Amino acid sequence: MPKSLNEAAMEIISPLLDDPARYGAFLSRSADGATLVDLGLAAPGGWLAAKLWVEAAHGGMAVFNYGRMRIKDLEVPTAEVIMDDPMLSVIACESGAWKLGEGEFVPIGSGPARAKARADRFSQRVEYSDPSPNVVLQLQMNRMPGDETLQFVANACAIPVSGLVVMVAPSASLVGGVQVASRSFEQAIISLGRNTDFDITSIVYGYGRAPIPPVIKDEVLAMGRINDALVYGGSSGLWVSHPNDEAVRQTALNLPFSAQAGPDYGKGYAEIYNTYGRSLFNIPARLDSPAHVTMTNIRTGTVTTAGRVDEDVLFRSFTQTTVS
Repeated sequence: MPKSLNEAAMEIISPLLDDPARYGAFLSRSADGATLVDLGLAAPGGWLAAKLWVEAAHGGMAVFNYGRMRIKDLEVPTAEVIMDDPMLSVIACESGAWKLGEGEFVPIGSGPARAKARADRFSQRVEYSDPSPNVVLQLQMNRMPGDETLQFVANACAIPVSGLVVMVAPSASLVGGVQVASRSFEQAIISLGRNTDFDITSIVYGYGRAPIPPVIKDEVLAMGRINDALVYGGSSGLWVSHPNDEAVRQTALNLPFSAQAGPDYGKGYAEIYNTYGRSLFNIPARLDSPAHVTMTNIRTGTVTTAGRVDEDVLFRSFTQTTVS
């Protein structure tokens, strides 16, 4: 295991901290000395900053690249991530799984700070101890975190607030759209953990790809577009070492969004959000599934694919400018 996921993340984002203007970032300090990195609130952010965000999110255990794809006559960039040791890079580190406090509107933390705190149920599944005195926390939200949230994180990580580096980007921003599109593999592995009894520790390598939606300055529509990019456009590859090919096959066939959504299939995520009371916490876990999945059992070489990319829904979502 690497010595420190947080130290690796700090090294990745050090060019941004040294020269924020180059990356479209604004830096500030909280009252107690946390470093706050704005990548889409008042700051413009950008493609370079988004790449650093994603690679830091995995604690240096993944490689991120941009690609492209066509959705009908619309050409869009894609976020593509490959990784070793998904239990460490995703379950312990990158996944957006840490509820930072109590109440309906508390922020959800992701990134290497999770591996230090080990305070949520997914990060606790990995035996790992990070010795770093500094941590990198990533937040998808439309405001900077308050002092209470910063103190909560510092306490959980057993460090002073001044040891925090907090990266923030809203859904309605370029960096926000890129970092969500990079989560296609995360969505698959978390869906397995939440909705099945499949042994996720058997996953040894991972790959994810999803379209990056056009930016729109409306948080609900932006939230809809970025989630549609995953559930209707995200492809995930999982290389597993498993003793039972049939178990792998059945898992793959039942994993995609098309197999889980039922009557919600075909709805845009903004519409789904309205259907379930305009709260992400009310949306059933089964709807948090990838569009397309490929599972390869490296013990036997057996490959199973399931699901599909739905260009019709993606095109409608990426060009829609009002909530239906």
